[in-house]
Amino acid sequence: MKKLMMSLLAILLIFAGLTTPMMAVNTTTPVPVDSTSAEAMLEVNNMTQRLEEIKAMDKSSMTRVEKKALRKEVRSIKNRMKKLSGGVYISASTLIIILILVIILA
Repeated sequence: MKKLMMSLLAILLIFAGLTTPMMAVNTTTPVPVDSTSAEAMLEVNNMTQRLEEIKAMDKSSMTRVEKKALRKEVRSIKNRMKKLSGGVYISASTLIIILILVIILA
């Protein structure tokens, strides 16, 4: 009985450490974008070129306001690129649960 309680406690602590933070609910519905279209690929190429230009800039002579504007621009470009790329993301705890279920049911 004591071993069972200790093992259950250990499992509980492991899963408590693997929790993921919750994200705020997005009230707007995203518009599906066909990432294979030529327009999307052209836009991604333009954004990548702009990111390379920003990376190559000499930022030592810029003011704080200019640097802040560049950071905002980089963040917005990266967010747009993420939206265009799509994809499915699985958290670590979900992956562990799926693997355990596959092992048990196989």
